[in-house]
Amino acid sequence: YNAATYLFEFKPKPELTSMAKAYGSETAVYAAESAMEILGDHSAYEEVQRIFRNAKIMEIWEGTSEIEKLVIARYILKGE
Repeated sequence: YNAATYLFEFKPKPELTSMAKAYGSETAVYAAESAMEILGDHSAYEEVQRIFRNAKIMEIWEGTSEIEKLVIARYILKGE
């Protein structure tokens, strides 16, 4: 919410945005992987595969999770 607040005020903070994106994308992938494991060969498995692919692309789209973590680390090491 803090990242969105700063963004809507036209004062974006890259470290907060990176934290939100990294956390959100990794959580989505974790949830999709868990759903795939639970469903196994269930008939809705193809839908879960699509959800997993969409979640996985969030880790890559507009900056990989590794780059987001580098931005966060740079902010922490600066000590701001």
